[in-house]
Amino acid sequence: MDNIIQHMREAGRPVLDYQDWSVYSSTAPDLLRSIDTISKQVWRIRTHSTRELGARAVELTAPLTAVRAQLEAPHAEEALLQAARTVWAVRQTLLAFMRAHRL
Repeated sequence: MDNIIQHMREAGRPVLDYQDWSVYSSTAPDLLRSIDTISKQVWRIRTHSTRELGARAVELTAPLTAVRAQLEAPHAEEALLQAARTVWAVRQTLLAFMRAHRL
């Protein structure tokens, strides 16, 4: 994501705030799919790397369990926005973790 933003700035294109766009355009099914995708990434880390890296990946994604429960129950619009922000933050943290450890 950082590379994309850097290339957009170099090309003189406007930089959008992708986090806000992602948060406000997300629906509950979208977020549940994102959580499933993140869970699959964590599973791959756990099965294809060291035990320590797998445990760290699980720690980073721990908040998603509560978000999933919140999305599967009836929820208000503000709760959906908060869930989207949490999913975005966890996704970015996991991506940074994967880059740092070359996973």
